[in-house]
Amino acid sequence: MPVAETDYKALCKELFGTTEETKIRELAAKWKKKQTRNAGRKRALSIDDMDIIDTMRTEGATIPAIARHFGVSRPVISQYLNARPSKDYTMRIDFRLGKKTCTVIYVDFEQEKIAIINRSDDMLHRAFGVNESPTWEDFEYFLEERCFPKSRKYAKQIINGLGLSGGYDPLAIAEVTGGRTAEDDMYLTFKSFPKEVPTDAMH
Repeated sequence: MPVAETDYKALCKELFGTTEETKIRELAAKWKKKQTRNAGRKRALSIDDMDIIDTMRTEGATIPAIARHFGVSRPVISQYLNARPSKDYTMRIDFRLGKKTCTVIYVDFEQEKIAIINRSDDMLHRAFGVNESPTWEDFEYFLEERCFPKSRKYAKQIINGLGLSGGYDPLAIAEVTGGRTAEDDMYLTFKSFPKEVPTDAMH
């Protein structure tokens, strides 16, 4: 049985709406340009993605490995990991439950202020509950709540056992213990940013 010949003119009419070669080339060029533009578009990271990134980084994954996991470039991951409100914030603390970051806390030690981002709708899992604008005093109280009491018996021996010196320092204690307490399953992870030196101070 003979094979029917393809009517390419009718096929072009059906696919492109025209049989004119010039118009078909124009349509093909537009399609190619659109595909190139979409191919370069960066994938947006969701809140869930950010939790996974935080966990992978905490567990020791490299930036290239994380980038491959999400199918994005290394600068995209680095930009997220190094994000902060300004250069004055030299520490990031994640208040976490399992693999989820519930509150991100940025710390400016020189000006004694913090900035927070809540990622949980559960007030019990937020570092400062309903307080959206915590003060430095709130932050200090929060750290103390994540440590054993200063008045605890044998506190000095406990501090020495943690490899710390210089007395009762809630931040230092929380960095070593992860801020874990018997009251809940929350814990803390810490990331420090290098202090940026003004260019004119280097001359």
